[in-house]
Amino acid sequence: MSAPGNAEAHASSPGLARSSGAGAVATADRDAPMLDAQKLSKRFAAVQALNELSIQVRPGEVHALLGENGAGKSTFLKILAGTQPPDSGRMLLDGAAYEPRNPRDARDSGVALIHQELALVPQLDAPGNAFLGREVHNGRGPALARREMRRRTQEVFERLGLDVSVTQAVGTMPMAQRQTVEIAKALLFNVRVLAMDEPTSSLSTHEIERLFKVIRQLRAEGTAILYVTHRLDELPEIADRATVMRDGQLVGTVTIADTHRDELVRMMVGRELAGLEVRHRKSQPGVALEARGLTRAGVLHDASFTVAPGEVLGIAGLVGAGRTELLRAVFGADPLDAGEIRVNGEVLERPSVERAIKAGMGLVPEDRKDQALIPQMDVNSNVALSAWRRFITPGGWLRKRSRRAAVAQVTRELDVRPGDPDLLITLLSGGNQQKAILGRWVLAGTKVLLLDEPTRGVDVGAKAEIYRLIERLAGDGAAVVVVSSELPEVLTVSDRILVMREGQIVGQLTREEASEERIIHYATGGK
Repeated sequence: MSAPGNAEAHASSPGLARSSGAGAVATADRDAPMLDAQKLSKRFAAVQALNELSIQVRPGEVHALLGENGAGKSTFLKILAGTQPPDSGRMLLDGAAYEPRNPRDARDSGVALIHQELALVPQLDAPGNAFLGREVHNGRGPALARREMRRRTQEVFERLGLDVSVTQAVGTMPMAQRQTVEIAKALLFNVRVLAMDEPTSSLSTHEIERLFKVIRQLRAEGTAILYVTHRLDELPEIADRATVMRDGQLVGTVTIADTHRDELVRMMVGRELAGLEVRHRKSQPGVALEARGLTRAGVLHDASFTVAPGEVLGIAGLVGAGRTELLRAVFGADPLDAGEIRVNGEVLERPSVERAIKAGMGLVPEDRKDQALIPQMDVNSNVALSAWRRFITPGGWLRKRSRRAAVAQVTRELDVRPGDPDLLITLLSGGNQQKAILGRWVLAGTKVLLLDEPTRGVDVGAKAEIYRLIERLAGDGAAVVVVSSELPEVLTVSDRILVMREGQIVGQLTREEASEERIIHYATGGK
């Protein structure tokens, strides 16, 4: 492995075989880079987010950008998209100086960024979103040329071989179709560099295959694609090269076909990564959480299950099976038409979020941005949110020093970086935000913890830390429920697995019985 700062490194480990359907292009003798970032640096207060980062992306190439959360990937993407200026360094686009002052400058230059949290207006249709801020008008008047915008959007969809309605509100579309709308926005305005941040984090296997088909077509047309992901196993299927970052610096750039997954992990974390295998303890006697006949029209049907203290219950199923809806109903976030919830034997009357928290439950939702974080608050306030009563004096004053010490201890245990509790929560990377949210329930002493996609958008190092946290909580007697779309994750962390389909629990497997094949069998209608 090359030292930080080297532009190109070739691992000696055997390469992962590329899928025959990947449609890869050789990149060794390509033209000059479409995007050439040279020695970019950026500092936020005491945090050096980027330190002389250099990266080149060629036309007709899928170039993966890898690194742990906090490595500087998001900062680089913000500079690329014009939302943050670099402190030093420069960028070239097709050989010419590229200095975007804002996202519109970037878009006008042919650079587009598709965020992990899609920037779409759910009430608008595909053309309304694609042309937002660049609407086509009839003549000189204010009337919009809706037919023309729909025609041009439909042309892009047909060019990509996509069967997506241009009149449907994007808020009613599956995630994969929403990403298609984001890609259409870029293609409508002659994108030359397309950056994608964790594009597969919320997609099913079938939806990922459809997205990869679109990416391969864009690559064949000469688009330079920067592909940010934590899912290393998908790289041989879609990527040509990868640049690895660590602590804001370049570690090296490798060819995917010549590089083993383990070498990429070592480059990302700077060490051998061990301990992903969770060692399970026996659950304790009794029932910590019981759901009886949970029903909500069109969403859940007669869902019943129990979780013992010290047990990790996994819930698997295809996208749309009702897993998220089940957790939200148990936590009181969504109403029920029928059913009963018991926590440690006590019925949760008129379930609500407040009553669930008082009963000792906690939820880490799938959408941390909109459902878990308070972006205007610092790490201190976000982590202490569910335990705030602990830090209020009888006279109603906030014990700031006590709160700060408690939060500092939890964030240190979970390795939340940077370790400054006064930072705004939004200045943390996605993985460190996730660890902070988990810390909220650790601080609150939660004994029934519901985790919905707990490692979504999280790097391999943080994922291992979250697995160990789940093990620790279960070992301390907490009942943990984990919903995950990643079957290896469900199999790794769970003592017992429920499988859902169309709002129903259709299968139950012990740890010894469970396999990916058996889970898929139940999830797709098998008996």
